[in-house]
This record gives sequence, structure tokens and C-alpha cells, in this order.
Amino acid sequence: MAVRGIVLTGLVAAATAAVLGGTSLATATSGTQRHVFVLKEVQVKSTFINLSHTQNGAPGDEFIFRSKMLERDGVRVGWIQAVCTLVFNNQLQCEGTFTLPGGTLAASALVGGSNATPVAINGGTGRYAGWTGQETSVGSTTNVNVSTDTFVLRSPD
Repeated sequence: MAVRGIVLTGLVAAATAAVLGGTSLATATSGTQRHVFVLKEVQVKSTFINLSHTQNGAPGDEFIFRSKMLERDGVRVGWIQAVCTLVFNNQLQCEGTFTLPGGTLAASALVGGSNATPVAINGGTGRYAGWTGQETSVGSTTNVNVSTDTFVLRSPD
């Protein structure tokens, strides 16, 4: 598969999102709150920047995308914008920012080779200051622009 195809498929699966407008379950654990919820991610804009000027891409080429995050009822609760750089072994190193009601969340992932991508949630701003955790993004088998994202996050209070 050409790098562009790998990038498009992998990034949709990696869209590393953590919007807290979805269903949330909170339980106390060691002074923190645990939040578990599922959102649908739909890519709405993307571009591939072929810096290497090779037909199939090469390390250093970039894929930039924007996706909307939806609750189960289809209501948009936020966005993610990310930049992914093609690294070796047909993998992408992705860094993204989720714009959410009341703040943002930062995420990162190494994408490639699997339909289920683990994404680190590294922190946040505003009401999400101090939040960390993981999201698992599973790409749709029928639409490369859609994924189901399951979040397990911890808030500091």
C-alpha cells in the first residue's frame, strides 16, 4: 500500500481524541477521578505534505488533519487537529490538540500496523488541567474517515 494510503488509514484510526462531552463514568481512585467514555470521530479535512518529493512518501513527510468528535446521538462535542510525521517502518508519530468545552487536551501516538491505536493523553488546559490517561481508537472497517474512540482518563481531583 502506498504511504499516502497507510497515512490516511492509520491516522483515522489514530485520531487521538479526548472530548469530555460524552458519556462519563467517574469513580474515586487514590484522590483522582476516573472517566470512561466513547465518542465517534469523523475526519472532515486533511492534507498530505510530500516534503521528500517521492512517489510513496518517505520519513519527514507530514499528514495534517482535523476531525469532529461526536456523541452517540451525533451531537458535536469538540474537535481534534493533529500533525503526523512519517517515520521509519511505515509508521507515523502524531501530536494533536483537542479543543473541548472549557479547555484543551494534548495527545500523542505512534501509528501503524494495527486497526486499534493506543493514544497517550498527556495533559490539558482550562478545566482539563492535569488530566492524563489513554484513548484507544479503532478505525471503521467500512469508512476510512471514521473511528470509534474509547477514553480512560484521570482527573487530578
